[in-house]
Amino acid sequence: MITLNLTLPTCWQELTQTQLRYVFFLMTQNYTADEVKTYCLCRFSGLQVLGAEDTGFRVMYENNPHTITAVQIAEQLPRIAWLDELPLVPLRLAQIGKHNAVAADLTGVPFADYLYCDNLYTGYLQTQRNDLLRDMAAILYKADDITLTDEEAISVFYWFASLKAYFQRRFRYLFAPSTDGNLLGDTASMADKLQSAMDNQIRALTKGDVTKEEQVLQADTIRALTELDAMAREYQDLQKEIRK
Repeated sequence: MITLNLTLPTCWQELTQTQLRYVFFLMTQNYTADEVKTYCLCRFSGLQVLGAEDTGFRVMYENNPHTITAVQIAEQLPRIAWLDELPLVPLRLAQIGKHNAVAADLTGVPFADYLYCDNLYTGYLQTQRNDLLRDMAAILYKADDITLTDEEAISVFYWFASLKAYFQRRFRYLFAPSTDGNLLGDTASMADKLQSAMDNQIRALTKGDVTKEEQVLQADTIRALTELDAMAREYQDLQKEIRK
């Protein structure tokens, strides 16, 4: 049995734009998770499958033909098991068509755009409607006329999902699970809950001064979330002092 020393990316962040687009394409093809990883294993390592043989598969690697078994391929899949998880940092296709993406972490993006995308993302989770992903892309790529292929649509979903997970880690006080219960009640609609959360964030930043609302909505997303996180931490510290 031969041994091939395959070189593979070790995380999402190491993928090139071409590789990233390839992963999203595979995700649209109704493959299993292991099939996606197998295709990526071959593509990313430069392993070209020539065909099946009785003892396994005939492959070309570094311009040399070899025969490897299905077991050997399966043994390599854990090396790219990170494909089963969300990226640790926000990742996106830098360009769709002629349109360039905003910063992956939304630096420089108005807070109002983040709030709108957050509502669209939640709506997509509830309905699986691809038009909501297109509406998100229109904001994230600054292009009202943008159209998406299937792999581009799923890339928008992965971008915002990884962004949400990243924000939960970075702004841990702001996005900590609520201990106050469902203040709107179990019968409140998702739209009502989203509107309430958005209103509360805006009011916290304006400190109730409606004349500052437009200024807050146009503020940098990261700056706004940083301020809200600090407020949440101060509130948490105050509650601890009260309970003493």
